[in-house]
Amino acid sequence: MIVDYFGPLQDMPTYCYRFKEWVLKSFFMTKNQFGQPQKSDTPMTESWTYSGHYCYHPEYQRQVETIKRCIEICHVFSIAKLTAMQPNLLEHAYALGHPELVKTRKDFESHIDAISAGFASEGFPIGGMVNRLHATESERLLEAVHSLFERCRFSAVAMAVSAIEFRLLDFMKQLTPDAPELDRLTLGKLIEECLDEKKPYSAKLPDRHRPLLELCNKFRIFSVHPKTELIRQNEAISVINLAFSFILDPQMRKVSADTIRHG
Repeated sequence: MIVDYFGPLQDMPTYCYRFKEWVLKSFFMTKNQFGQPQKSDTPMTESWTYSGHYCYHPEYQRQVETIKRCIEICHVFSIAKLTAMQPNLLEHAYALGHPELVKTRKDFESHIDAISAGFASEGFPIGGMVNRLHATESERLLEAVHSLFERCRFSAVAMAVSAIEFRLLDFMKQLTPDAPELDRLTLGKLIEECLDEKKPYSAKLPDRHRPLLELCNKFRIFSVHPKTELIRQNEAISVINLAFSFILDPQMRKVSADTIRHG
């Protein structure tokens, strides 16, 4: 099953808040002498039935794993301060799954609140970036990320480059809307057309993406054809990072009417 990491990333503070409320209600809620519910500083006895600690509850583990993986990929959105916070946020996420580090309600709240605060202060642009993704781009990028986490490197690269191809084709069709033949071209041919100095695309393509396109096409060939070349985990990560950089670039997403008219 492919997890939709973009959903939580769009509003991580809300995701963390809902998770926190569920944990407190499930494991830290008791009743006072008047029978009214109140929060407990330590987990209730019945919550220790999951291998000795509430953090082994399947739903708890599922949500912590989602938070952890969202933090692991948040750097692809190129938010400098959030990327700088990533190691610290990961420490808090890993602590949530460690019994010795979440013994009390205060322990749990300190870690989940730190993650929420980090995304609230620096991660808020992610929502807008995700909303700009076409459904096809979103689906293929999520599959690429899922494959990467499962260490399926060839699949990760194939899906990431597929998302790049979708964005490249859309970019070119905006510049030449009356060129239906573009739909029939392979990625390699699309790149050739786009980089051809005699065509209208080359002048509008940001320089930083030129080597990216050629590199990604080579890795696509390695990933989907029976070549003997290996794709290492770090190389798959790099291709996915490049895919996000390419796809989220505003210059690749919407070409102005003036650009098309006077290209």
